[in-house]
Amino acid sequence: MQALIQSSPVQSLLQSLDSLVAKLPTNLQNVIYSPLVQRGLVTLIALRLLIAANKQLSWYSLNNFTKQKRWDPENELVLVTGGSSGIGHRIVKDLAKLKIKVVVLDIQESKSSWRTYPARSLPPVAGFADILV
Repeated sequence: MQALIQSSPVQSLLQSLDSLVAKLPTNLQNVIYSPLVQRGLVTLIALRLLIAANKQLSWYSLNNFTKQKRWDPENELVLVTGGSSGIGHRIVKDLAKLKIKVVVLDIQESKSSWRTYPARSLPPVAGFADILV
């Protein structure tokens, strides 16, 4: 710990803090230099460092201690049940706009969806699988 305090960046920081405190009124200097206040400040700094370390370790543990790359929608695959019509079809379209690969599972392929209305056809990143019940 003594070596840390004697290092040049820490020492220069302490000197600049001392020069700032010297400009304060004497009563305030006495309060700042009192052992109780110094112990409290050290405690607050240590607590802040522990909170920061806890936050970082929690983040790493949630990510299996690996640095994750940014989320890439092109690497995702989504399964949508009931995607031939209605809300499911809208979900398929919205996911396809993000270039997410979509697999549609439905009991029947809606005739009005893909073949009759080309505007409602499946996007290129989506595929349809017929489910036999």
